[in-house]
Amino acid sequence: SKQPFLVHTSKTNIQVLGTSFNVNTYEDGLIKTSLVEGRVKTFSLDGDSTLLRPGFEAYYDDLKKEFQVKPFDKEYVLSWIEGSYLFNKVPLENLTGTLERWFGVEVVSINKKVIGKTLVSGIIEKGKLKEFLENLNASTGIKYTLKNNILDFTAN
Repeated sequence: SKQPFLVHTSKTNIQVLGTSFNVNTYEDGLIKTSLVEGRVKTFSLDGDSTLLRPGFEAYYDDLKKEFQVKPFDKEYVLSWIEGSYLFNKVPLENLTGTLERWFGVEVVSINKKVIGKTLVSGIIEKGKLKEFLENLNASTGIKYTLKNNILDFTAN
């Protein structure tokens, strides 16, 4: 708190005022700032701002040019710190970035309209891509091939 600093993202800045927080910029057009403890003030490049309380996160939507603040589940938002990614009812296509970053694969899908929109829940653990893919197949019927770091999802 005696040495505040700024964190800059492409669309927002976050003033850190002695705290524990998380910033997620992986979804296009959406920046999430989640406050665990302390205080942060996040503001957009056009001057909109919000001060967060612990247990809340600010979503900045680049299309709407506004912040929305709501409570967050610490277990889900911060699970990546422990080497896992928890998700609940997320479209499969929203997980492709995590799979690419964590496992160094390129994800392609034959039918994004069907497969990409399939809602999935579960956990991805670092170093356990095969286990995740087998669980995905067992729970949804979505088949996959993994060859030369190309992950291809196909319909059943």
